Amino acid sequence: MKKFILLAGLCFMTGVSAQVESLQQEPQQLNIVKTNVPAYAFRNLNISYERVINQWFSISGGVNYMPKGKIPFLEQFNFSDNNDLKDFDNTEISNVAITIEPRFYVGKGYGKGFYLAPYYRYTSLDLDNISVTFKDDNNQDMSVDISGNASANSFGLMIGSQWFLGEKQNWVLDWWIIGAHYGFAKGDFNGKSSRLLTEKEQNDFQKELDNFDAPFVKYKSTVNANGANVDLDGPWGGLRAGLAIGYRF
Repeated sequence: MKKFILLAGLCFMTGVSAQVESLQQEPQQLNIVKTNVPAYAFRNLNISYERVINQWFSISGGVNYMPKGKIPFLEQFNFSDNNDLKDFDNTEISNVAITIEPRFYVGKGYGKGFYLAPYYRYTSLDLDNISVTFKDDNNQDMSVDISGNASANSFGLMIGSQWFLGEKQNWVLDWWIIGAHYGFAKGDFNGKSSRLLTEKEQNDFQKELDNFDAPFVKYKSTVNANGANVDLDGPWGGLRAGLAIGYRF
């Protein structure tokens, strides 16, 4: 009987010791605020918040905002070799994106190490002054500026890795190695001509719109004497990558 009581006591103490050790290993700082630094080069203001739930799971939410302005780095391209890019020379763009991202950690856990992150993203996009150039009846260049907005819902998957830095490991480095998303978008864009277009001009205008290169999206355009309408109603896709710096508390 004494041996049984002694054995039970040892088991109890071992269990308590294991629980204490587990609590000591579990971090008390379960909140992380971050921002993706390279995105600022593209005029993309952003912030995200991650809440660590347990050793292998966390949930993150982020907001991205690009104030209206010229398309970043467009001037770096050679317009003389790419007529499509010239159409965007005076274009202004703004967008808002909201991302919800559960993360599954397969490394050290509690927000640290390699992770897989399926995510949902809502995107709202405004574009102004997309200049489409075609030939008029006198074989001279004529342009119509197209403006409008679109919204998209998409789902994707990102892989990345996160580290804790500093003496107290309060600083966070989050490498978004690569992510890709796919979904559907709806949008409405319109362009109004400064005068009524002839039938030949309408045909030339329609050809330019049909040949317009818009990666990851599909659209349908209709031209009339007053200008053009472009509807987005179909696939939408994109990529994600970055290097975020944050603080853990």
